[in-house]
Amino acid sequence: MAPNPLALYDQVTTTIESVPLYLTIPLLAVAFVSGFIIKRRYFSPLRRFPGPFWASVTRWWLVHQIFKGDHEKTMLRLHRKYGPIIRITPFEVAISDPEAIKVIYGHTSQFTKAVSYAVKLIYRANGT
Repeated sequence: MAPNPLALYDQVTTTIESVPLYLTIPLLAVAFVSGFIIKRRYFSPLRRFPGPFWASVTRWWLVHQIFKGDHEKTMLRLHRKYGPIIRITPFEVAISDPEAIKVIYGHTSQFTKAVSYAVKLIYRANGT
């Protein structure tokens, strides 16, 4: 015999209503933050590019590195660890391959054109 959906609904609502408000608000906050992290980390189009965990979740990781004053050293260290393409924010990647610059910034490419500090670092690191 299948369970009665209305009885199950009543049981769930009674259980939820019995949770005190001082526990409900923190639980909702934790659920919201967890969902936010899972969405940015595992459902992003850039999820296949390696990088630090916090870089895949929030842009504040990059801002923190810039304020520390060792952003360029961190980028070089991450390229040595993860390879030529690394994820530096939830919506950005840094590329250290000089050949990729021609493909990305070429006249016929479909990529968004923006010269960034990372591109300048690549040229400086490769001596070009």
